[in-house]
Amino acid sequence: MTINHLIVGAAEVSKSVEFYCKFIGFQKTLDDPCLQGGQVLKNDKSELLIIPFPENRLPNPVHFAFEVNNINEFNLLLQRA
Repeated sequence: MTINHLIVGAAEVSKSVEFYCKFIGFQKTLDDPCLQGGQVLKNDKSELLIIPFPENRLPNPVHFAFEVNNINEFNLLLQRA
């Protein structure tokens, strides 16, 4: 199992983008985030979508998407969970 992508809400998308690029090594992309003001970032293993979100609702939303190789691996992980 690997992490495919993460979605993180931010009061100030540009500051979050700067942090994730400068300190963690993500790169900005031209991918359409489907949300006005959002930004898709990538590194060699995963994607991160920063979305604009009201400060009074932070630190949510956060969304983790995991990737499995097949249904058997999924079922084993589901049983473990």
